[in-house]
Amino acid sequence: MAVVITAQEMVDRYMAAEIAVLDGKETMFQGRKMVMSDLADIQKGRLFWERRVAAQAAAATGRPGHSLAVFP
Repeated sequence: MAVVITAQEMVDRYMAAEIAVLDGKETMFQGRKMVMSDLADIQKGRLFWERRVAAQAAAATGRPGHSLAVFP
């Protein structure tokens, strides 16, 4: 039986990984050891899942959600 993880749970996991590497710790995430050099990948993943949470919330209410702008 597969374990179902919600989009919000994924955001929470990415946030925990981000905090850990920002604190200078190594963390295991999705079967990989993550360190400070992986921070950009962790942040990209978090943004992906945050957008998915926002899209699900918009779909649930029937209203278009807010756009998320990314500035370089």
